[in-house]
Amino acid sequence: LGDDDGQEMATLAGEMRAALVERAANPGAEPIGQLATVRTIMIGNRPAISSARPILPSSARMQIEAGQEFIAISVKFIDGKAAESIGHHARLEGLYFAPSKGGDERAQVPVSSHDGGTIGYFVWPPIRPGYMLLQQ
Repeated sequence: LGDDDGQEMATLAGEMRAALVERAANPGAEPIGQLATVRTIMIGNRPAISSARPILPSSARMQIEAGQEFIAISVKFIDGKAAESIGHHARLEGLYFAPSKGGDERAQVPVSSHDGGTIGYFVWPPIRPGYMLLQQ
């Protein structure tokens, strides 16, 4: 990561801290260890999935004031391997990430950023059961 992502990561950590403060004020909410903030963002010209989680003490004897926790930030770039992994889990053979929408017959799903914009598309060859049947 470089200079172009510092503000994005600081914002992500800030949102996580705000969620921790809100959680502390509402004791019936989900456990702190389950909290995570996840975003799809652009870092430079590369699409990525980023997440933030609190680093919590392993002992109840150590207390940290809500919002003062250290935050672990993880970034996974949406590259060929990430798209292949998503395609494997979704059972979509040939899935890949494209920065812009194609005009052909491939199936396409927009990848939205946290602010509602589109940062690219997951694209794959559509499954055509009728065509497969005719080929047999």
